[in-house]
Amino acid sequence: MLDCIAGVDEAGRGPVIGPMVLAIVGVAPKDVAGLRVAGVRDSKRLTRVRRASLMDRITERARFWDVFFFLPAAMDRASLTVLTVDVLVAWIDRYRPATVLVDALTAPAAIPALVGSIRRRLPDWTGRLRMWPAAERHPAVAAASVVAKVFRDEAVRWLRDRYGDFGWGYPSEARTRQFLEEWYRRYGRWPVWVRTKWQTCRRMEGAGDTR
Repeated sequence: MLDCIAGVDEAGRGPVIGPMVLAIVGVAPKDVAGLRVAGVRDSKRLTRVRRASLMDRITERARFWDVFFFLPAAMDRASLTVLTVDVLVAWIDRYRPATVLVDALTAPAAIPALVGSIRRRLPDWTGRLRMWPAAERHPAVAAASVVAKVFRDEAVRWLRDRYGDFGWGYPSEARTRQFLEEWYRRYGRWPVWVRTKWQTCRRMEGAGDTR
């Protein structure tokens, strides 16, 4: 078993456009304080420039790190929690960290059952698994959130360079909604990089059917 603390977090759970990115960062216990001193914190509290500058520091200090992209088609077919747990189990089995810290994947009352189901899938792993809301306060989880967000932002920029500026893909963004409305009006279908089961798309499809 690897003597390290592995933090796990995602970026892009809520947007209607683009992938969700899950990241894991394994850090030696002696390096946790260094991440905090370097300014690593939850990605939502950092600017894009700051996240990019911290990326190299995080990956240089990490014992291991990894990312997984969930494409919209997969997220349309299955629960995000189920998809995330499948990758988490595979990572724990591959890297064998002594401790795994995960930002809550479900409601607090359901966490014990979810943790139990993960452990049953890893009978030979004897490490510690903790899952709780606000886990991103721990530097290892914060580091994972930064890595996930940097990769998610790169994916969004790649899409915008090829298909036009839709903002950052959140349903709350006027630019995103306008882009989707114009796309559906023009083509009558969604591209593969849009989450078609999101209510944003369903409402636009309904509006299109009435015209």
